[in-house]
Amino acid sequence: MKKYFTVSLLFMFLALTGFSQEHYSLFFSGGYDSNANHLTGMNYSNLNKFPDYNLGVGAAVYLNDRFRARTEIKYVNIGFTREYNSDYTTPLTMKDTKMTIYSFDINPYLDYRIFTIGKLDFYGYAGFRFEFSFGDRQVTHTMDGDKSHTKHIATDYKKAIVGFTGGCNLTYNINKKYAIYVSPEYTQFINYFYSDNTANMNRASLNLGVEWKF
Repeated sequence: MKKYFTVSLLFMFLALTGFSQEHYSLFFSGGYDSNANHLTGMNYSNLNKFPDYNLGVGAAVYLNDRFRARTEIKYVNIGFTREYNSDYTTPLTMKDTKMTIYSFDINPYLDYRIFTIGKLDFYGYAGFRFEFSFGDRQVTHTMDGDKSHTKHIATDYKKAIVGFTGGCNLTYNINKKYAIYVSPEYTQFINYFYSDNTANMNRASLNLGVEWKF
């Protein structure tokens, strides 16, 4: 993790020293995440029954009319449902457990503006994702509908993971100060999420946001 973090800092430093700084902006965003491979190889039936999502803030420096260096900090919510499929139907038999894992990301990017049409800017970008877990919550339901917060799912998921990320950004410039954007993104992590997994975790995201330029 430390090695990749150092590489990303060097990546941003080279970008900042290679161009003249023009102006800055702040970003506020939220989006839908679709995680994959983080439940493979685990016991019972583990299903993504409710959406994962993220909320973020970020800042960018426009290096010239094509490039900008950008960093985002995001809150990330990952959840899944474990179904026990028990042969027993007594009231106290566990039916399922809903697991929610809370994390935050530090994401450095380098953006390249590919083209502009009127008020629309289209960027491609690449960067790194450093994700750190800071807690989780479990809710277990029994056959009779009662629930408890006893932890029945192992919490030995990886607390820090790193990935390579890239995507595109379609920005509509409302005026010289404000813009709105949509940004599909893909992240390939270099880690298993749980040790029982059979493949590295990956994530497809669709983010919406606003940009304030100054």
